[in-house]
Amino acid sequence: MKQLIYKLLLKYPKIGRIVSVIYATFGLKSQIKGKGNKIVYDRCYFKNTRIQIIGNNNIINLGSFNRLTNCYINIYGNNNVLFLGDLSYILDTEHYFEDGFNKIVVGYKTNILRAHIAITEFKRTISIGDNCSLSKNIEIRNGDSHSILYFNGKRLNYASNVTIGDRLWIATDAKILKGVTISNDSVVTNKFMQSNVIIGGFPAKVFKGNLMWGNERIYE
Repeated sequence: MKQLIYKLLLKYPKIGRIVSVIYATFGLKSQIKGKGNKIVYDRCYFKNTRIQIIGNNNIINLGSFNRLTNCYINIYGNNNVLFLGDLSYILDTEHYFEDGFNKIVVGYKTNILRAHIAITEFKRTISIGDNCSLSKNIEIRNGDSHSILYFNGKRLNYASNVTIGDRLWIATDAKILKGVTISNDSVVTNKFMQSNVIIGGFPAKVFKGNLMWGNERIYE
């Protein structure tokens, strides 16, 4: 039944818009507190999808012919943008925004089966390219929501952009953290455990040590 409805959305534009409005009425719930916020979509299929915005001038563009099932979009801040490319399937996924002027961009025909995508601090971007497949229990974060400090009190772990290219498969339980760039058609995999260090690179290696962390977020 679900596949039949989705085919109607694609094949018959006028019918598709009517069906989309019906499914948005019952399958898309929103709670918005603030001014200038916009939610845009075209012939999308919604089921148990919820949007919460607390802030001003945020834009959610869900694209065309997308399917969102059991999804949550939470925005706490101002001037943030979520953009989903057309013909994508998003299942059991949360897009989470904190602070302002941030962007999460998901490309054309990209499928996400279960993920937590979180962007924090200011003027940052998480981008996922076209024709990607993200498996279950994926976490993508551009920041830590806490501080890692040198012993002199200076913060080390400011939030940074995350860029994922086109035509990538990201396997179950993958964690993609701040500052990561994955090029088109690439595979990245490794495992490493050590205390009080920052590990990164490909292949992975320790590149900073003698660190600690704090609950508070330090901007300067």
